[in-house]
Amino acid sequence: MLLLFKHFLPNNVMAKTSPFFPPASLLLVSAVIFQLSAVTSAICINYGTLGNLPPPQQVVEFIKTKTIIDAVKIMNANPDILQALAGTGIDVTIIVPNNRISGMVQVEDSLQWVAANVLPFHQQAKIKYICVGNEIILSNDDNLKSSLLPAMQSLNDALKASGLMDIKVTTPHAFTVDFNINAPSKSKFTDDQRDFYANILMFNRQNKSPFMINPDTYFMTDASNVTQYLVPIDATYSAMNALGYGDVDIAVGETGWPSCTPQNAANYNLNIIKRAQNIGTPLMPNRHIDIFIFALFNEDGAVQTGSVYDVGVLRGGSGTQNNNGILMLLLFKRFLRNKFMAKSSPFFPPASLLLVSAVFFQLSAVTSAIGINYGTLGNLPPPQQVIEFINTKTIIDAVKIFDANPDILQALAGTGIDITIIVPNDRILGTVQVENSLQWVASNVLPFHQQAKIKYICVGNEIILSNDDNLKSSLLPAIQSLNDALKASGLMDMMVTTPHAFTVDFNINAPSKSKFTDDQRDFYANILMFNRQNKSPFMINPYTYFMTDASNVNYAIFGSSLAITDANSNHTYTNMFDTTMDATYSAINALGYGDVDIAIGETGWPSVGEASWCTPQNAANYNLNIIKRAQNICTPLMPNRHIGIFIFALFNEDGKPTLSGKNWGLFRPDFMPVYDVGVLRGGGGTQSNTGMY
Repeated sequence: MLLLFKHFLPNNVMAKTSPFFPPASLLLVSAVIFQLSAVTSAICINYGTLGNLPPPQQVVEFIKTKTIIDAVKIMNANPDILQALAGTGIDVTIIVPNNRISGMVQVEDSLQWVAANVLPFHQQAKIKYICVGNEIILSNDDNLKSSLLPAMQSLNDALKASGLMDIKVTTPHAFTVDFNINAPSKSKFTDDQRDFYANILMFNRQNKSPFMINPDTYFMTDASNVTQYLVPIDATYSAMNALGYGDVDIAVGETGWPSCTPQNAANYNLNIIKRAQNIGTPLMPNRHIDIFIFALFNEDGAVQTGSVYDVGVLRGGSGTQNNNGILMLLLFKRFLRNKFMAKSSPFFPPASLLLVSAVFFQLSAVTSAIGINYGTLGNLPPPQQVIEFINTKTIIDAVKIFDANPDILQALAGTGIDITIIVPNDRILGTVQVENSLQWVASNVLPFHQQAKIKYICVGNEIILSNDDNLKSSLLPAIQSLNDALKASGLMDMMVTTPHAFTVDFNINAPSKSKFTDDQRDFYANILMFNRQNKSPFMINPYTYFMTDASNVNYAIFGSSLAITDANSNHTYTNMFDTTMDATYSAINALGYGDVDIAIGETGWPSVGEASWCTPQNAANYNLNIIKRAQNICTPLMPNRHIGIFIFALFNEDGKPTLSGKNWGLFRPDFMPVYDVGVLRGGGGTQSNTGMY
């Protein structure tokens, strides 16, 4: 009942109509958000840093709390600024500086740039655009110009390989359109620039990224035409349309006005803000154009204490009350967003929050996940069907797979099921170098991690049993390399470990005296040091089935009346599983690592096999008691430990060579249970230890 409620609660909280989120409130909020999104675009600013300016944390705090600015463009991937922007909800645009473009033509280099400059921040900072270079068309370096599009394509590929599908790549262009101020609709790109722009525009269309232009009308101005700020935008559209790309969105990367006179600067920028609020242009009356005003600060080495002039971006009133209500609308937009995030609001009553928090706390304190090993060696149903079965018909919370199977990972997306992936043994040598690990992460983790809940990545499986000394010596470097690659990719919550075979030197009558053999001490000690440093569990595969003979079957399957007392610890044991787990703990503790968590990568019992004790009844009894161990019963030496346990296995896999090897599953390939251990929803057999179908 507890586990069923555990599954019921998240579904209920997410329901369209629930006592935690009244439907009338949902309709009201949805209507308001729809109206706002239909009316307003972001207020965007260029945040330069060339001067004696406040630190980024202070600047971003000012933007967030004192202004209605929604988007920020920065001139490089400044980590201090990106860190300060984390959690603010402000859209972020990053520029790759011009001097980095030639070094990003190769996708490997772009992957490294993404790993260093985007992945550490993307989960908290809302990165929308990455701009490759700035106004490259003005450069005299032909090699730089010819490298721009390949660098954009390489960076776009690196982002996709890293699972960052929503970040768009573009490049800001100087305004070089051949135009007549009296006929912007006849504007075009010059013949020597047509191919340059056409190729960029093709990329923009293919990748749904905007063509970004910097129309600094100030530099086109004399005393006769101060107010002509719409002409270059429509001239740009006309030039694009003449090349057949009028459908590509336009964004303005930089535009502004120096306060040669504050009045002119205020008038220009106020009208630019209006353009961002859906007024459009004569040729694009219905276009929403993101416009980044240049700039946030005067960057002359001296910071002024007040605003230079007023365009209504400060909160709390000032000069836009007579300008179509822009400030009031945007303040309400910001208010609504904050309202949703508030701890108590009319949309999500505080009592409901407290109730939900209390229930989740109780559940997390009482239960551990029910994990299963999902092998694929046989004639089995397709992954989508298997995951649908796990998610809707069972109370299984965690799945371990034996490689980074993309079909399985895709099927697990959005289910909330914890996932453990194994890097196969034959890939270990290839992941010793961090560059290779970064590529492995980019190919196998980043495309899925935003939707699939990947918790552990295991490097290899039972390497201690290998006769290949080079493989053994490569295990820890590969673990460290993969861990570094995950951190560099911004995946701080994924833990790296490796599953070990049970090779502890132990006496069944005295598990507290167990230790690792002398030839294995250093191997395990080094792995344990990594586990402690990175808070990952020491993972063990304790197959008591393989320690069983005719004399101790009942002790192995939790069915014995036998009780063994360890004279050293004075603890009494009634089953072999607790004995092996406490033997593992004792061996770890003898090396000084008793504080490291333990997880069980594989354990189970075959229902059919070569030995007479391979029966459905024995398998049911063993696995039912293993599930109890996952629900906080623990062991004599670890009474307060929550141990994650993966039962082996989900299915009988007929592709395995031996009779017992084919029959470790809880289910047959047609999803019929081999025996009942209570993991099916809506009933199941936990009321009886041997209730088989």
